[in-house]
Amino acid sequence: PRAALVQFVVGDERTTVIVATHPRVEPTGGGGAAPIGDSARDSNAEGEDAPRTGAPAAALDVYTFTVDVNRQDLAEQVWRFTDGIASRADTVAADARALYDLLLRPAGDRLYGRSQLVIVPDDSLWTLPFEALMPADDRYLIQDAEITAMPSIAAWLSRPPATGARPLLAL
Repeated sequence: PRAALVQFVVGDERTTVIVATHPRVEPTGGGGAAPIGDSARDSNAEGEDAPRTGAPAAALDVYTFTVDVNRQDLAEQVWRFTDGIASRADTVAADARALYDLLLRPAGDRLYGRSQLVIVPDDSLWTLPFEALMPADDRYLIQDAEITAMPSIAAWLSRPPATGARPLLAL
């Protein structure tokens, strides 16, 4: 119940973000990862309140958001960020924050308090290290949530059930 599935559909003119979550379970306090985001409302890239679209599914709440960034501009922003990481550019933090604000902040209300994000990237987003995005200054997304990338929603739904056993790390 603390997970959110985030699928991106990169189009020629805009990008669609689909967020699916179990209905919110209010935290009972103590332990766990810090909540994602710093806002309890939906907002667009300009920080304005964004209308919620989509209809809740029977077992999941599903919402869609449109991000006004075309395929080419998004690819350039992702490349600049990943190249900046590789070259240790002084623009990396600003680029990490800008990409978070562009791609995930519009879904802030849906993601708030989630400790696991299952990301289904599209197009150039396959090369984006979502863990390195910054929801706040000096805070990486991986510090707030476990990040899992999947090729499709179907792949996530068809995964084997968790057994509760912890993986063995042997040296």
